[in-house]
Amino acid sequence: MSTTIITIGISIIAIFLVFILNKKEKERSNYYLLMINVLLGLMLFTEYWIRENITAFNYFLHVNISFWLFSLYLLYALNLIDQRLKSHTPIWWVFIFSLPFTLLTAWDVLWLQPSAEILSERYRNPSIVYHFFFKLHMLFVIGVGFWLLHLLRSFESKLKLEFSNIEDLRMHWLRNYTLVLMGLYGFSLVAFLIYNFGFVSQIDSVYLVVNALTVIAVFYLSFNGIREYNLAQFIDAFHPPAEPSQPTPQAKAKYESSTLSAKDIEELYSQLEALFVRDQLFTEPQLKLAQVAKELKLSPHHLSQVINTKFGRPFYEFVAHYRVEALKSKLIDPNLQHLTILALALEVGFNSKASLNRIFKAHTGLTPSQYQKTHLPT
Repeated sequence: MSTTIITIGISIIAIFLVFILNKKEKERSNYYLLMINVLLGLMLFTEYWIRENITAFNYFLHVNISFWLFSLYLLYALNLIDQRLKSHTPIWWVFIFSLPFTLLTAWDVLWLQPSAEILSERYRNPSIVYHFFFKLHMLFVIGVGFWLLHLLRSFESKLKLEFSNIEDLRMHWLRNYTLVLMGLYGFSLVAFLIYNFGFVSQIDSVYLVVNALTVIAVFYLSFNGIREYNLAQFIDAFHPPAEPSQPTPQAKAKYESSTLSAKDIEELYSQLEALFVRDQLFTEPQLKLAQVAKELKLSPHHLSQVINTKFGRPFYEFVAHYRVEALKSKLIDPNLQHLTILALALEVGFNSKASLNRIFKAHTGLTPSQYQKTHLPT
């Protein structure tokens, strides 16, 4: 059974490698994804190889791969969020476990060259030092996973400052995969602890479940990674430092030093509202803050300040408000009842049914169909 799972996993990985290699205009993140798939395939292969004939080399590969996998995944995830990773974020810390453990095993296994019998026993019962690295690394993965989830939420809030539609940019799949990865490492930690304490006598049973979950996880990551909408290309649209969606002491202090007076903000906000009502800019599905700022002959930074100060929420919410109000009028217009709700939503700037239902309900407490049934004149 385990051999079957390994074969399926390697086959899936081989297919995704072909897709990644054939992808045009590869970003740096694509190469990280390529290396992740190669390591995953190698991890599954060494699992089979060790059972056939354990050697110092395949044992060295097998124990190190999981450490390097997470390091590469972190680089992949961070790179999707910010293509200027090297200039903004120190990256040495992602190797905090993988590099020391590789050096340790290089000396302990490749240099000392223990016999096959000793390696086989280590495979089933690692030393206390190995246990320390394995368990601590699993906890590290779970802890960093929480940090990465926070980073993704923060990045989404920045998207809302610049874009009116963020459905294709939110990377929910990356958040979900991070949760899957945390769950996989958490399960592995519990499973190996159960084996260590003697509740399970066969370590092969533990590896069977872990390998099966790994195959599922790599399928999810690669499938979404290939079709991902690379956020790195949108980073340059941001104008740091970005204002938060809710006023903070730091933001207030920054506003105090702004060249815009309270009167300026009032006038500019009135101009903004007039522009939206007159030209209905919100009907443009991919409307960006920079486009509106250009219309008003403002810097994006100042426009963001005006919206956050007067509306109290970011650009994304400001545009959504106008779209919802426009759709509410259309939903109860007797002359438009021959059109579907989705068709009406597309007219006012929504770009998907999923985003429509989520945003509309957040603003009104009802889905579009519920609102229509409740408010349509009889």
